[in-house]
Amino acid sequence: MELASYELPVRVGFEATGNYHRPLAHHLGQAGFELKLVSSVGLARTREALHNSWDKNDPKDAQVILHMLEIGAVQFFHDPLVTGTADIQELSKTHEIVSRSKTELWHRILTHYLPLYFPEGELVVNEVHRPDIVRPDGFLTVFSELCLHPALGVLVPELQA
Repeated sequence: MELASYELPVRVGFEATGNYHRPLAHHLGQAGFELKLVSSVGLARTREALHNSWDKNDPKDAQVILHMLEIGAVQFFHDPLVTGTADIQELSKTHEIVSRSKTELWHRILTHYLPLYFPEGELVVNEVHRPDIVRPDGFLTVFSELCLHPALGVLVPELQA
């Protein structure tokens, strides 16, 4: 690296961009550069304050990042590969994605499929009013009891045994 040949301390400031910044940050950190993370929210607010505009472009962002480095409005970058937290971060992200998908599916069932294919279910769910119905795993338990519920038997006589 040419910057290393100057034998002066070099501070590198960057805005995190999903996971795209990680390989570059890791490479620069391994080369001995001091890495500073600039908050995306802080960058946006500072850009707006300095330029009195919401306009976003790379040259303007570079100026704002430099300004934030100069005033010390940055965070220390902890490289997950160096600190040993990469695996736990990946597990945490996976958990977040699975949880969000589970919630989306649950809401889709409650707001689309249940009213469309089992409209009587809303009446029974409201009558049962069990607190565990709000959780997807509790729904399967309650759903198995729905066919035996007296209100459903009145609405759909074919379900009575």
